[in-house]
Amino acid sequence: ASWGVVGRTRMQVSGNIKEGIWAHPWTGRTLVLEAKNAVLKNRLNGYVALTDTAISSLKGGTGGTVRFSIYLAGNLVYKTTVSSKRPYQDISLPLRNVSGTPLHLAVAIEADDIQSLHFVFDLWGGSDSAKHAVSAQAR
Repeated sequence: ASWGVVGRTRMQVSGNIKEGIWAHPWTGRTLVLEAKNAVLKNRLNGYVALTDTAISSLKGGTGGTVRFSIYLAGNLVYKTTVSSKRPYQDISLPLRNVSGTPLHLAVAIEADDIQSLHFVFDLWGGSDSAKHAVSAQAR
């Protein structure tokens, strides 16, 4: 199996089954997911999380830090860190003057030590994520 595969999934997160995009970070590299013509509304709503499987497999229940960033048209608009201490975070990011305009949306995912970091996120509130063609590559 390749950890470089990114795709839609339903996984257990914080005890609940959640829809999202599964993306496993790579040690020492940045996983970048891009939607070159994303048509967005006035807000990105979703979450970032480590799956329950990732949390249970972390050695000693600690570690597992993932850095998550969102870029719109090349500009950093959101950045957070997800870890075993804070494995789930809601995102509600207001966007100005973008509703209906196709934009280059990029998400960057990084980790220093991947351990078993099964990472999942959603920026479109569930089923809307299927509307965006997303490509992925490690840099």
